[in-house]
Amino acid sequence: MNAGPWQEGYTIDAENGEEDTRALRGILEWLPTDKLTLQTMINLWYDKGEPQAPQYSQYRANLPGVYTPVEDHPTAPEDNRSADFTDSLGLRKDNALRHFSLRADYALSEDVTFTSLSTYIDYDHFLVYDGDGVPQRNFDVPEIIGEISSVSQEIRFTGSYDCLLYTSDAADDSLRV
Repeated sequence: MNAGPWQEGYTIDAENGEEDTRALRGILEWLPTDKLTLQTMINLWYDKGEPQAPQYSQYRANLPGVYTPVEDHPTAPEDNRSADFTDSLGLRKDNALRHFSLRADYALSEDVTFTSLSTYIDYDHFLVYDGDGVPQRNFDVPEIIGEISSVSQEIRFTGSYDCLLYTSDAADDSLRV
């Protein structure tokens, strides 16, 4: 989805809030035999727009008696689109998620099924954010950068015996932040 800026500065001549997002999801199921079912899923998305700027609402001094230009900045009007921000920061996002999974179900007998669930997730986060809602550099966040990767494997046996239903499983997860 693409959309133009929706926020407007109320004391500066600037706009913010452009949206640039994409998402894709796909599921593919394959039955190579009457006993084996394979299902793979892919989720992808990215967000390369601009983060929402906060609205300035009140000044609170960290050091009473020490003047700062933010003290005299007018509060935001009661309009959701009005927000000031440090335009020279170049507010932006570059976030992406990649998620892949594979499920395999194999009928060992009429009553017992073996299932394997494998998942890989990778997330990248980049954000330049104005944290104060004023055009001066006061509480701006130059860059927030992060990355998370996760791998997971689960195996399980499910089945029934007379009037008893059972599930037994084991899982292993690996996470890197």
